[in-house]
Amino acid sequence: MVNPPRTIKEARKIRYGKSGLNPSGVPYREGYCAQEVGEPGRAIRFYQCQRKAVVGLFCRQHDPAAVAKREKERTARWRQEQANSPHARADRYRKALERIARMYDASMMVETALDALRRR
Repeated sequence: MVNPPRTIKEARKIRYGKSGLNPSGVPYREGYCAQEVGEPGRAIRFYQCQRKAVVGLFCRQHDPAAVAKREKERTARWRQEQANSPHARADRYRKALERIARMYDASMMVETALDALRRR
């Protein structure tokens, strides 16, 4: 569900599992999580979560605050893994070598200029 309901009024308007076989869908069941979840397997069918609503309209798994917290933790863990990956280490090494090469080029240019001044 892209935009989960925020109020019981919005949840009552939702119809779950609309399809060609069931165009009107199934109404929201009071007391259960309002999140629309996909059926396991290859079928693309959706239904209302079977768990009891504990946090407002949602179960503990689908509570928007808990989902955001898990996403933030997962993103932080992924960024840490990416920072320590062999590709990231190689990139940092390459950038360090480029800085050294630029400093070397700059020092060579200074030496060349000094040599030219000395020859005059």
